[in-house]
Amino acid sequence: MAGRPDIPLALTAAALFFAPAKAGNADDFNSRSAMTRINVIVADEVMPATLDDIPAARDFASMLPIDLTLSDYHGIEKVADLDRKLDDTGAPRAYEPEPGDITQYRPWGNLAIFYKPFQS
Repeated sequence: MAGRPDIPLALTAAALFFAPAKAGNADDFNSRSAMTRINVIVADEVMPATLDDIPAARDFASMLPIDLTLSDYHGIEKVADLDRKLDDTGAPRAYEPEPGDITQYRPWGNLAIFYKPFQS
């Protein structure tokens, strides 16, 4: 996704798999044991992705399918506004994203998809 400033993006639910909710601490936030599978569609390209089994990801999955236009932000991520902030119950106060991560920036409530390492 790097190098294209504004990418129309369609996110659609492929199959939803949820495990029972876990206690909300940082270890649970990073758990990869139960995930929701989604497709990220850019033009004719379909890219499989997964969402962790956490409140924000379940809330995001409930919004699918959704069409978004992404804009480049600082040359490391693509961002888009959502209709509302996601439920961030139990999410840690700090998080260092990695390329490929789909996240929400808490203060603004926007969606961010990282394509390069975060530089603090």
